[in-house]
Amino acid sequence: QDTAGDGWFGIQGVRLEAAVSHPSPPAPPSTPGIWTSPVYEDWWPGATGWTGTSLALSTCAQFGTMLGGYQVLNASAYLEKTFTNLPPHSSLRLRLTFTRIDKLDTGLIYVDGGEAWRHVFGIGGVAGAQHACGLASGHYEDLQVKVDETVTHFAESVTIRVAGALSYWQNTAGDGWFGIQGVRLETAVPLPAQPP
Repeated sequence: QDTAGDGWFGIQGVRLEAAVSHPSPPAPPSTPGIWTSPVYEDWWPGATGWTGTSLALSTCAQFGTMLGGYQVLNASAYLEKTFTNLPPHSSLRLRLTFTRIDKLDTGLIYVDGGEAWRHVFGIGGVAGAQHACGLASGHYEDLQVKVDETVTHFAESVTIRVAGALSYWQNTAGDGWFGIQGVRLETAVPLPAQPP
């Protein structure tokens, strides 16, 4: 080549993207966006705004202090709270610890009136069950379950209801009890539209 003018070049379609690391703990893979930090966190003692059958606290040995618990919230009881001023979002993530005491058969969580979580505890030989408070019975040990549920949600407020339920073989609501701890609410912000 004698001169720089003997050849030419050009470019097209330059696109630059950046990856944002996920917060810890990682979001479920089905989430369409990125989780915010908890919008709400309720711990006891100290949390406010809940209504229901009883707002008494109890301590259940190694399981710690909870809203409800032994001889406080039985299988016909409920707890409820409306969380407001949620940021724009397309998904809602609810995490809490649900404690089953004695013979409570089923734990339930509703989000805006729709069932979002159901756990049937069963009797005898349940993994992780142990005596903490209540009756000392090998068939109905106490158990803590970590709830982590994601629901599609767009509204600026949400009502969470936690309840228990009797099984067909239980005679009275006082056969079992439940309590909750560490309620955390997060939202997933929709990802911006990508260019074609």
